[in-house]
Amino acid sequence: MRISVGPEGDFNWRVKHYFIEQIDREYYIYMEDMRDGNLAQKIKEQGKLRLNTVKLYTLQILKGLEYLHCVTGIIPRDIKPANI
Repeated sequence: MRISVGPEGDFNWRVKHYFIEQIDREYYIYMEDMRDGNLAQKIKEQGKLRLNTVKLYTLQILKGLEYLHCVTGIIPRDIKPANI
């Protein structure tokens, strides 16, 4: 089963997501790669991030999680810098 999702309400998308696929009891979110890489790569290249940068990323991550949970009912379980 595939679920089409799109921006709702006040959500300002930074990454284009294509669709969510359910296989058995698992959901897979397919989205574009970030042109500047993922958060793990950024930390590896730059080292410790500035507090304002961490605050900005945290807010964006929480808004994305809010959308997934409140709009689609999905709760991600593999949240880590390499996936952000």
